[in-house]
Amino acid sequence: HANFASEGFSVTRNMWNGYGQADYKPLSSLKLVAGGQWNKLESIHSNFVPRFGALMNFGPNWGAKLLHAQAFRAPFAGETDVQGATLRGNKSLQPETIATTDAQVYYKADRYRIAATAFQSKQKNRIIRVLVPPSTTIFTFANVGILNSKGVELESEASPTRQLSLEGSFT
Repeated sequence: HANFASEGFSVTRNMWNGYGQADYKPLSSLKLVAGGQWNKLESIHSNFVPRFGALMNFGPNWGAKLLHAQAFRAPFAGETDVQGATLRGNKSLQPETIATTDAQVYYKADRYRIAATAFQSKQKNRIIRVLVPPSTTIFTFANVGILNSKGVELESEASPTRQLSLEGSFT
């Protein structure tokens, strides 16, 4: 149950969600992960977003991960229920969803760690602010388009002394 109130604007919504995950180690060097989250808002159909993964150790310092996860974001009360002079909510908004797959190889030692990750994400039903036609000053919210992202991330961490830790990444 969520209640949003601000200067005369009040919205109450009922929401339910649950998450579960199971890990299985068929080999000492391999862990499999499966899980998911169920989401339900009173005005939106229920939604299930899965998560799957495999983590492999090639030795005491080397490893790899392959993960696939999905996520869900319900519209905020301000995106559905606000009714202002220049901003109008849209009660028919659908949740945003994103699905991401990433593969990582890493090396870790006592004082440093380095990893390279390739990823690909697909975001659907993006909630963005748009003009209400034919107005040029009144906005509302709409589910618009798909956003595809892919790339590589390099990250590292080093601890040259017990008091100093350095971290960095590049995407």
